[in-house]
Amino acid sequence: MAKVDLIRGRVNLSVRHERLLNKIGIRSFDDFLKAGAEYCYIALKKAGVSVNLSFFWNLKAASLKKHSMMLTQEEKEKALEALNTVLAKEGMRAIDPIKD
Repeated sequence: MAKVDLIRGRVNLSVRHERLLNKIGIRSFDDFLKAGAEYCYIALKKAGVSVNLSFFWNLKAASLKKHSMMLTQEEKEKALEALNTVLAKEGMRAIDPIKD
């Protein structure tokens, strides 16, 4: 049997992240990479899970295979712009990094 690529074994991601992502059908790190941080964040919000911007940074950094503290300001700006674009398409409120 092939070993499942556990989410909790990745930088920035813990068993808590793994359990939450499991609620939206993300069972492995490969599933997570295919879905993308933006999709996962929005799907969790739609599922009624309380997630914040810090949670999104952890997801985004994990998708880039780096620690969240190593995200550059440019990477954060691009990621936030992409997230807000998808949030708008879903009819959800944009994230303001100053307020959220």
